[in-house]
Amino acid sequence: MMMSRRCFSVAFFVPVVCLSALSGCSGEPAAEQQSNGSRKLAIVSPHNLHVKRELGAAFSRWYQAGYGETVTVDWLDQGGTSRCLRFVLSQFEQTPEGIDVDLFFGGGIDPYLRLGSLGLLQPCELPPDIAEDLPDSIAGIPLRDPDGLWFGVALSTFGILINDAVVQRCGLPDVKTWTDLADPAVYGWVATPDPRSGGVAHMIFEIILQALGWEDGWATIMKLAGNSRYLTRYSSQIGKDVVSGEAAYGLLIDFYAAAQMRQGQPGSTRFVVPKGVSVMNPDALGILKGAPEPELARQFVRFLLRPEGQRLWVLRPGDPGGPVNESLDRLPVLPSVYAEPQIAERSVASPYSLESALNYNHELGGQRWTILDDLVGAVILDQHDFLRAAWRNLIKAGLPAEKMASFVRPPVEEKELLRLANDEWKDPVRKAVVMKLWMEQTSKIFQSILTSEGAS
Repeated sequence: MMMSRRCFSVAFFVPVVCLSALSGCSGEPAAEQQSNGSRKLAIVSPHNLHVKRELGAAFSRWYQAGYGETVTVDWLDQGGTSRCLRFVLSQFEQTPEGIDVDLFFGGGIDPYLRLGSLGLLQPCELPPDIAEDLPDSIAGIPLRDPDGLWFGVALSTFGILINDAVVQRCGLPDVKTWTDLADPAVYGWVATPDPRSGGVAHMIFEIILQALGWEDGWATIMKLAGNSRYLTRYSSQIGKDVVSGEAAYGLLIDFYAAAQMRQGQPGSTRFVVPKGVSVMNPDALGILKGAPEPELARQFVRFLLRPEGQRLWVLRPGDPGGPVNESLDRLPVLPSVYAEPQIAERSVASPYSLESALNYNHELGGQRWTILDDLVGAVILDQHDFLRAAWRNLIKAGLPAEKMASFVRPPVEEKELLRLANDEWKDPVRKAVVMKLWMEQTSKIFQSILTSEGAS
């Protein structure tokens, strides 16, 4: 029996100083200097404010050590990864030659595959010492574009934040993998992010689909959604609710989980990475087509890939060369950084020693990024209360096979989804028609379950 519970345009400006060439870094002269001696680097990013503050300030300090002009770093906040990507694509539709933004930064690599395929990124050449130290891939997942269109600069993984105190008190099952979150025994205890707003839920859903296959993966997502208390655009809310005990399990990326665990009682929460069915995801960045400050953008890319930039991800505030105020809780992408004494003494395990059984297909993930968000939106997000009620009735009825089959069946075959993504999804009218059809079809299924005598 379920226990009752209590109901509980960032623009960041950083002064930067700039010279004609960085010491130890190949690059072009600062040809884009503005007439007033000030330059601006515009970056659209789903990163949180802590990352923007720390990286912006560190870049400023590093640049000031060798340069003599003021530069403003303008962080453009559009929300999560999916919202940032939609913003950039919509802006390029209006002005195909450039959108007055220099860089896209954050959100894995799938968005960069999409932007690169559309010709919306421009290459960046790395200095030889960085290029030699940056691997091409990790566990089969690319860390850089072969033509230099984008580069991974930090590594993260996805998992489940668990409140062990709540699990023990309420007699809930131990959860070790994504499919455990589809167990009816965890109904109402799962907190899930909205894939249309950010990249965390999108990547977790894509990982589930690729790990289990389209049909079994979709069935798991439907049951997981049925067990979810809500689907929120704010990943920070998920961590807070798990730590406070409002939820027992939360789908999160590792650095959000680490930040929330520091806020809670020591030992009360833990973060589980599903073995063999998760990926080490590179956090990438790329220079956009028509960037107003391409040389400055290239220097920003190079800074994040130099040891000075890499240490910021893993060191603690107060450490020499570390962030000033907030830990970023990421893993550096350069293998050499893990051998540095101040990092090695923290026993930070190199991700290059880890193995994953999942052969994640980033090309597939990038190709269907937008349409998968739209499918989940039409079937799950826009009907979540209806879906949860239907799932609750199925649980009460003992999960009757025929009704269960209709509940978990994908509304579209995988091949058809890809065809739509490459063809009809370019037509907003046709797109709206298909999404309406998906919603109507699943709504009828939910209604049938709710009115069925065997599932009431």
